[in-house]
Amino acid sequence: MPSLQDVQLELTGWTRVQQSHTESHWRNDVGDVLSLLYFGLPPDIPAPLEQLSPLRAGYRSIISKAGGGIVEVETQPLAGLRAVRSIFKLPQQPFGMTYVASLTLPFADCSFVLKVQCAEHGMTGLRDNTVFAQAMSRVMPTLNGDPQRWIDEHWFQDPYDPADRSPVMRNLSEDPSYDAQFPDHPLSRARSYLPLLERSFRISPALRQIRPFTGPSRTPVRDHHYTFAYRALPLLFLSHPEGFFGGLEQAGEDYLKQGWKIVGDRMPQGAVLEPEGMALDFLGNDHAVLAVVRLPPARADAEAVMVGCYLWKAPPRDAITTPRARYFTLALAGQEAGAPRTVFCEWRQENGQLSSVSNGDGPNTVEGFVAAIQHKVSSPA
Repeated sequence: MPSLQDVQLELTGWTRVQQSHTESHWRNDVGDVLSLLYFGLPPDIPAPLEQLSPLRAGYRSIISKAGGGIVEVETQPLAGLRAVRSIFKLPQQPFGMTYVASLTLPFADCSFVLKVQCAEHGMTGLRDNTVFAQAMSRVMPTLNGDPQRWIDEHWFQDPYDPADRSPVMRNLSEDPSYDAQFPDHPLSRARSYLPLLERSFRISPALRQIRPFTGPSRTPVRDHHYTFAYRALPLLFLSHPEGFFGGLEQAGEDYLKQGWKIVGDRMPQGAVLEPEGMALDFLGNDHAVLAVVRLPPARADAEAVMVGCYLWKAPPRDAITTPRARYFTLALAGQEAGAPRTVFCEWRQENGQLSSVSNGDGPNTVEGFVAAIQHKVSSPA
């Protein structure tokens, strides 16, 4: 089963500040943050790595929805495998930009992301303003008093699609040719880290044997379904487990459907789904209770077939290392021998953030899912 232990980094100048089962974080002297993340689900990469145009278009759409823009999206070797290299820009409030440079190593059922986040501090906009002034001094005599047209057509420019006009776009000053002129700028720092990280990145022999990423599911993941199973429900349960089970005992499936509706109310009209097929099973003994939620039928890889909410009635004996509330998912992961294949994962909440750990192939029945959960909770955490 893949884990962060399958990746080694040789780092100089970085101090570890946080570590968990699925992520490690470091910080350096200038305040930049380096993260190594493990995701135990099929990657949400929007296209096969060989298809650069749809890959870039998919990333452009994803980051645009998040309020940012792309600076670059390429593919490159990483530890002898193929990875995605990306740099995104995200506006800060009230001024400045944060640049996130990443190397993503995808597999069929999981992925590893090595990313560095570099924020603009102090006086912002120096690089932009300097390069803009230099460029305007060169082109002003040719503009016939209409600089706005040049700004629209040449200053703001998607690196791959000249026709794109996303709300946040790369500008001329963010071209790599200006990094040497502004070595302390966050974008220059972000770019400079990537080749160093690439050279220090090592993976285990076992990781080379798992199924490679060949492209996304042909059926796109539905936001309503995904958000409910992997964001809303685990946060509700893990943050307030007794209140969650109280709601189930009082209202049953209606409690879940109300939560489904709340998620849908925040979705665009065309993305809202009905909760048809949702069902609830209760199991328990003197020590613990388990709620198995069967979700509306999953149609795309990574959508959850069912989830399990497990709660010890009293803190377990090894409560320091074993959480009292545990959240499990069973997600679609393609086909194998003509039958649906699933992945069994556990999700944990640390510092308000959710992360998942894959436990490998999963079953295809409720009984098998319950047995997998019972085996997991009876094993050391």
